[in-house]
Amino acid sequence: MFMSALSSRIARRTSRWGALACGLGTVVLLGVVPVQAATNATPSTDVPDLVVVSQPFTVLTDVNAKFDIAIPTTVTVNDADHLVLRLHRRVVSRDSLASIASHAATSAVTDVFSLPIYSIPRDSVGHLAPIIPITTQVKSSTALNLPFEGVYPVSISIVRNGVTTPLASVLTYLNRRDVSQPQPQIHVGVYASLVTAPSTPALMADGTVAVTDAIRKKTSDFIALLQATSAPLTLLVEPQLIDALNSSTVPADQSLLRQLRTLLRTHSVVTSTYATTDAAALVRAGLGDAFTSQLRLGEQTLNHLLPGVVIQRTTWVTSSPLDKPTTDFLRQLGITAFVIGSQAQSSLTGDPRSGVVARPSGHDNAATSVVGVDEDTIANDGSATSNPVVTGALAASFLLAERDDLIAKGVPADHINLLSGRLDPNTAPSSITLETVVSALQSTPGMTMVDYGNPQTVPDPATTYSFLDAAANTMSERAPSIQLAQRELSAVGSMLSEDDPRGDTWSHLLGVGISTSSSTPSIYISALRRDLRKVREAITVATPSSIALSSRSGTIRIQLRNASASSLSVRVRLTSPKLQFTKQPGVVTLVAGGTTDVEVAAESRSNGQVPVVVWVFTPSGGVEIGSPHTITARVTVFAGFGQLVSFTLLLVLLAWWWSHWRRSRRGGAPATTVSHS
Repeated sequence: MFMSALSSRIARRTSRWGALACGLGTVVLLGVVPVQAATNATPSTDVPDLVVVSQPFTVLTDVNAKFDIAIPTTVTVNDADHLVLRLHRRVVSRDSLASIASHAATSAVTDVFSLPIYSIPRDSVGHLAPIIPITTQVKSSTALNLPFEGVYPVSISIVRNGVTTPLASVLTYLNRRDVSQPQPQIHVGVYASLVTAPSTPALMADGTVAVTDAIRKKTSDFIALLQATSAPLTLLVEPQLIDALNSSTVPADQSLLRQLRTLLRTHSVVTSTYATTDAAALVRAGLGDAFTSQLRLGEQTLNHLLPGVVIQRTTWVTSSPLDKPTTDFLRQLGITAFVIGSQAQSSLTGDPRSGVVARPSGHDNAATSVVGVDEDTIANDGSATSNPVVTGALAASFLLAERDDLIAKGVPADHINLLSGRLDPNTAPSSITLETVVSALQSTPGMTMVDYGNPQTVPDPATTYSFLDAAANTMSERAPSIQLAQRELSAVGSMLSEDDPRGDTWSHLLGVGISTSSSTPSIYISALRRDLRKVREAITVATPSSIALSSRSGTIRIQLRNASASSLSVRVRLTSPKLQFTKQPGVVTLVAGGTTDVEVAAESRSNGQVPVVVWVFTPSGGVEIGSPHTITARVTVFAGFGQLVSFTLLLVLLAWWWSHWRRSRRGGAPATTVSHS
């Protein structure tokens, strides 16, 4: 019941932290009393967590700060207990903040504020809703005092008189900024993705699509983030997941897709292959063509299913190490901006830092930018689900501490680019955490939210990094089967009609088979090759093994059978050592489930039995469909026989004419008189 109430409360939070930068108003504190022995103790990490449903973050001036705190159901409190806020000394660096957040170090307590539980109002679901006065100038015994700029850890505990260990506690953070002082303008961003996890791909190996509850939850969280803020965000949307929602017949899935279409039109998304892919691994394995085809397929899928959404085709997001051959290859595809995760950053040379925009070394990289995602800002410690608001406040604090560190080191403000997020879909923060980070950054003076999907200008003098000469070839064993599957797909795909859906399914199977979005990619390649083989095996040559050719110029009839349920196109070619084919059949469309006759004109060169080989290929790619089929043509034509018959007939005709002429001459001669002497 507690978690249900908490979720409901978080979903309909109405306070916005930017409004907290207001003047100190009048507040009535009921029963503010000193705290007993537990007051100066650091909250123990072994006690249950208080859940912060909402809190302020940036403090600009004196303010009455409203908190919303949920007490775990395992903790029983009474009216005599106290809610205690301990303000710790501000952090001096990012490293010190990391030590404090991990409880490896304890910061001294500089101020304490306490309220008895009975004096604290509760909201409609029973959460504590204390209003805590905060001062920024004069220290007061009835308020927490934040006198200097910086990030302050704040311990919130419920304590009981005479008990040293708190009943429940949580460590959160406040950010003090002085608006009277000039603030350097810093670009900051938040990365969010909608990607399937390797353990739950949307596409199954049999070509069917499964929209799991995990995918629906991710999509709902992503939608909640887009609904909660209009700020620029750096977004990656996996085409495979969008395709799955579109293919689903479940009305709820169609509703999610419609919401995405509407919300994403006010943002842009970076380009992506159909399924999440390690570009360097593919290029290193000689699979650059496969990567290119999948990148184009991903763009086509997003364009078709998310009409009106801008795709940033020049930006590539990766968590895997890049190398020089890969960056050169990607530049040829028009990609000139790289957003890289922690693992990819660790492979760079040149003292890379997440918060500084840079370019790869080399004169040909003048228009190329590199921005690192600070994945450590959002800890993967389970707090993203149990205390998402605190996790977001800590992430924003890390970015601010990084900003202060870089400025202290003399890094120019226009070189600083801070981007928070996690590229691994298994550790992606909740939408509430990301919403908290966005709200915290927007309320901080000097912070300008940007979409790092847009190519970034690298100011001069530029920081330069060097990529690896060659990344590890992690696909060396899989490359041969992938290359063969790709060739077969291109060839067999040309057999299908334009409206045959199998072509898309096969391309999708190849995409998952070469990607990192499946924990078992090899089964997709095997399934794809089985499907392609079945199509080829459906075509057979049904012509009898022997045919007769009784004239010099005749026709050979070939019969091809298509046993599949769809029409298929093939290329037919005949060869023979003693027959000349005046015109090859070329591409022939075979009817589904039937036999198609193909007639080929031929001229004989000799009599007798002549072998004829029937070759059947895919329309493109030249892949043979089955083995060559040999038939025997019996040629019964005699050379010169026609001329002999004609000459004989002519002689007969002449003889008849001569005989007729002689008879006519005799019968027409005049009578003569014989004289006797």
